[in-house]
Amino acid sequence: MKLYPAVWRSTVINSNNTKLRVFNSSILAVLLYHVGTWRVTEIKEISLTYFRENVLGKILHFFWPMKLTNKALYRKARTVPVNEQIWRK
Repeated sequence: MKLYPAVWRSTVINSNNTKLRVFNSSILAVLLYHVGTWRVTEIKEISLTYFRENVLGKILHFFWPMKLTNKALYRKARTVPVNEQIWRK
């Protein structure tokens, strides 16, 4: 997974849409693969949510001193929270 932080910070790929597509197709797809077959505990859901929000913040260049609500983060990324994706499947 060392490759992906370099992708998020890359200036060669200057489109956030491209970075979001890479994240959704390669990382999120693997994380949520067969999510309907494993038991989703609150701790797993919190871990997945934290990981996704962390990566989305890096892709969209939001860092610690900047205040951004999770709703605003998902709106900027044009996506929904992980728990909504889990319960859809």
